Amino acid sequence: VSPYRVDVTLFAATMQGDGAAESICQALEQICNRSDEFDLIVIVRGGGSATDLGCFDDYATASMVAQMPLAVVSGIGHDKDTSIVDMVSAVALKTPTAVAQWIVARIAEQDERLAAALRSLLAVLQRTFSDSAVRLAEFQALVVQGSRRRCDAERLRCDHLRQRLEAAVGERIAYAQQQCKHYAAVVEAFSLERILASGFAVARCKTKLLR
Repeated sequence: VSPYRVDVTLFAATMQGDGAAESICQALEQICNRSDEFDLIVIVRGGGSATDLGCFDDYATASMVAQMPLAVVSGIGHDKDTSIVDMVSAVALKTPTAVAQWIVARIAEQDERLAAALRSLLAVLQRTFSDSAVRLAEFQALVVQGSRRRCDAERLRCDHLRQRLEAAVGERIAYAQQQCKHYAAVVEAFSLERILASGFAVARCKTKLLR
């Protein structure tokens, strides 16, 4: 029993006797008109005498089999003799059962290739993800390290600017204090009390100032 599903389309043809070769060619022509629907052509029949299988030595039949757009597998059911159709087929097997077993084996091989390709793809993806995780961790470490260096540098810069600002403000305050003292001295020098203390007087006649 095959674990695979195989879709089979039957193109009936006479497989022995008069008109068999023409009937086979007509079936092959029908397949040619629908070749894009199929993957493989199978020509099978049970065993028989050499006379019964003579249609498979027909030139027209063999020529058409050789020119089919799809691979042809023959399983004509004779163990001793080989027909011309067998010779021009892509694969020649002895019985229809052997053909069925061959098809199942080819599907199994393809299935295994697909499974192997999937395993290989998963392994590549796993390595890629692992490498990406490592690179991401390294990048994260570089970002953290760079951020710390930048923060330290900015902190030093802020400290330097604060020191400069404090010094500038201190100098400005000291200059302002000095200016205030200077102006206070000027005001004091020209104050009325100092002028009067120098011997000057304010003369008034009654309430009127004398100039």
